[in-house]
Amino acid sequence: METMTVIVLLISWGLAVGEPTGVQYTEKAFVGDSVLLPCACSGMTTSLVWQIGVRVVSFYPQNENDKSPINESYLNRTQLFLHMEKSNCSLLLHKVSLVDSGVYTCYVLTNVTKGITSLKPLQVNLTVYEHENGTKGIQEGGENKDSSSVHIGIPILAVVIILAAGLLLTLRALRRRKQRQNIVYVPATVQGNEV
Repeated sequence: METMTVIVLLISWGLAVGEPTGVQYTEKAFVGDSVLLPCACSGMTTSLVWQIGVRVVSFYPQNENDKSPINESYLNRTQLFLHMEKSNCSLLLHKVSLVDSGVYTCYVLTNVTKGITSLKPLQVNLTVYEHENGTKGIQEGGENKDSSSVHIGIPILAVVIILAAGLLLTLRALRRRKQRQNIVYVPATVQGNEV
């Protein structure tokens, strides 16, 4: 019951005060992939709620049997790290779909001193893209890239190498031809007689 009270308190506080201004992070993902929504917190974090609008995506602490505050579309698709690492309030969202696009808010409730708490909201804008041509996206360096660009890049590189080799061979053949044309034939003379 304590967890439910904290969630209701956080949701109502967020609605009463209004959403925080400005998105701090922007994340991109492809349909079906997993995406990490970052949120840093202190080691004194007592409660955490992730929301999109008024829908609860995940919360901490969470009783394994009581997931009722979580929106049905997010059940069994989220993972929090706060129970493992007290300074990591990030949310891992699995099997994203186009409807998961939107601004997510991370509400962190922290004990500042005994009886005084601080609420720090953070926003992450998630954009979900469909895969082009049925290919799966590749994530490198925090950016999502379509693997079809790799498949297209290799043949283009091969064509460029073949064209460069052909150009070098043509230039070499032209140089040899020019050298042959520059050879002057001097008629041979026989002693005393011209040929």
